[in-house]
Amino acid sequence: PNLRGYVGTTAKPTAAVALVSEGGDPLLAQWQYGLGRAAAWTSDAREQWAAPWIGTPDFGTLTAQLVAWTLPPQDTEGIDVRFSPGERGELDVEVTSVDEERGPRNFYRTVLRLVSPDLEPTQTVLEQVGPGRYAGSVLAEDPGAYLVRVAQTYEDGSTTDAASRTLGMVSPAADEFRRLGIDTVSLAAFADAGEGRELSLDDERSTGAVWAHDIRASAFPTPIWPWLLVLAMLLVPLDVGVRRVALSRADLRRARDWTARRLGMGHAAPEAVPGLAELRAARDRSARRGERADRRPAAEASASETHAVPSATAAGPAAATPTARTRSPVPSESSPPASPSTSPPVGETLAERLARRRREGRG
Repeated sequence: PNLRGYVGTTAKPTAAVALVSEGGDPLLAQWQYGLGRAAAWTSDAREQWAAPWIGTPDFGTLTAQLVAWTLPPQDTEGIDVRFSPGERGELDVEVTSVDEERGPRNFYRTVLRLVSPDLEPTQTVLEQVGPGRYAGSVLAEDPGAYLVRVAQTYEDGSTTDAASRTLGMVSPAADEFRRLGIDTVSLAAFADAGEGRELSLDDERSTGAVWAHDIRASAFPTPIWPWLLVLAMLLVPLDVGVRRVALSRADLRRARDWTARRLGMGHAAPEAVPGLAELRAARDRSARRGERADRRPAAEASASETHAVPSATAAGPAAATPTARTRSPVPSESSPPASPSTSPPVGETLAERLARRRREGRG
């Protein structure tokens, strides 16, 4: 088939050109690069340039052969090993061995050596069950990668291997990985429990519905009445205390001092005696009234003396002596006599002393 296009290039001197275009440009070239192999295809593998060729069987054959040629050859020495799960964690092994002429190797002593993931080696001798076919079973319970080596020797007891092959084998991690298929019954039960629906992957119209967010979200209410009850129990004593208990500044000061003494945060001020401040204030008021009462007679006497001095001056020198005599205070009927200074009786209490001073101030 014709190609619709390709990338024009030139081949390297060491490359072998397998296909060329009508213009002589290389289409397929291959060469050896060290121990590996390389190949170049100048057209594409899509429906753009190689569309007429992609649908033909020759294109698939060419692609498979090209990939197989670039990969390193597998030295099997004519030995093919197959594993199949057996009973009680065992693996059934079947070995098919042929020689260079594709003839079966019969009557060979075939030994299978298995190295577990824990690097524990085991050895099993396989029995011949057919022309060039040997079978047996090995124990591989632990999951992981195993190293397998199959060696065949002649029956004459020779220690030289006639053929051998080394390969790897992986045991699955759990039994559920061996189950194939889809559990439609369980999936339907899950969809019914979650109020969902089943989607068929075979139907192209339902493929886009997988990403549709049209399922109602489930709501799970959480009761909060226990938390509200605890909050109410904590607030009731506080409400009663605010409504019924009256605290003054003095109460707060005493509470602060008591707390300071309890916590050892400094020396608190000594607690005052209840009513002592009121008694001191009453005593000061009584003292001030007594002082005002004592100053009143002295002020009246000073005023009368001031009035007598001008009259004596107007009388002349002859009246100087009488004037000197008139300076002595003369008690009058309007001014009460000064009360003698008496000392407070011995053993008088503070309340009695305050009451006495109050009576003196009133008199």
